[in-house]
Amino acid sequence: MALSLDALEMLRLIGANPQVFADVKTEAGDYAHKLVANQLKASPELGTLRKIAGVLGIASFELLVDGMRITVLRSVVKKLDKFDPHLKAGSDAWYRSHLRELAAGISEPTAQPPKPTRPSKASSKPSRAKARKKPQEFATGLGAKSASVGRKR
Repeated sequence: MALSLDALEMLRLIGANPQVFADVKTEAGDYAHKLVANQLKASPELGTLRKIAGVLGIASFELLVDGMRITVLRSVVKKLDKFDPHLKAGSDAWYRSHLRELAAGISEPTAQPPKPTRPSKASSKPSRAKARKKPQEFATGLGAKSASVGRKR
């Protein structure tokens, strides 16, 4: 029977003993960024974002946001706030700032805009039954005589 490691407990122990793991400090930082980014991508919900920010603390969370790849950052923000009008034209700085504001509760996701109302089809177009012309009316409308339609002379 294979033993399984409690990976999160191992990471906690590594973090609690940085002097022992001084040679892999850079890799640990990169992995921490990757873990948090993957968690946000896997569960892009406002509650999850705010819990992560609370656990990490403001300073660590802001450093993490500053270090996130812009593609990951844009993806997470677009999933968290689908209807924000700034998404298409937003700069990288705007995405970072908006994620911080969402995490801190300063900003809330934009509500879905109401769908534009369209006039009903019955009032805007005549029905097909009324719009269709009988073959005789059609031929007359073209200037042909009804007697000569479909006959050779």
